[in-house]
Amino acid sequence: MSFNLTGDQLKLPTTKDTSVVSVYFTDPYGRKTNTESFNLKILAKALELDFNNYRFKTIDPKSFKPGYIARSGNWDLNVTSYKSGWILSAQAGNLDYASTDEQSGLSMAFVNKDDLATPLSMNPMIAKDSSLAAHTVDISDQWKSDNGILLKANTVPRAGDYKGQVHWNLTESL
Repeated sequence: MSFNLTGDQLKLPTTKDTSVVSVYFTDPYGRKTNTESFNLKILAKALELDFNNYRFKTIDPKSFKPGYIARSGNWDLNVTSYKSGWILSAQAGNLDYASTDEQSGLSMAFVNKDDLATPLSMNPMIAKDSSLAAHTVDISDQWKSDNGILLKANTVPRAGDYKGQVHWNLTESL
């Protein structure tokens, strides 16, 4: 059995951060189950960032041209917020060769809708939202293949796998 109740239906106090909620059920004959009590923490506001592992397309040395390499796969970069405006920024250094941990010449950049690129080493703002309604913003779905976070390659990289880390910074903006 599932059910949804709002704070008004539960008669929760609006001046407290926590409350005790007691729940029981009755059947059509008036029999009552045991009462279960739960401590409920009431959030005044909330922010959550959801992300997964990211990849870029394979670079073919035969057709390589210096510039930006597109993302590969579904990045699923989402921010869920409740009663909170927010700003998301990202910071990263150059990618390392996976086999040696030696730094490569490959870096990541954020390319906005106007084709202006900012290296992730400069911690650029990736997205922002001022809505106070409870909602989820799928940031990566707003990117096209030639904007968003892209891989920057100035020369043909050496063959192999690379690794790097993005440090996400989600801050309340209101």
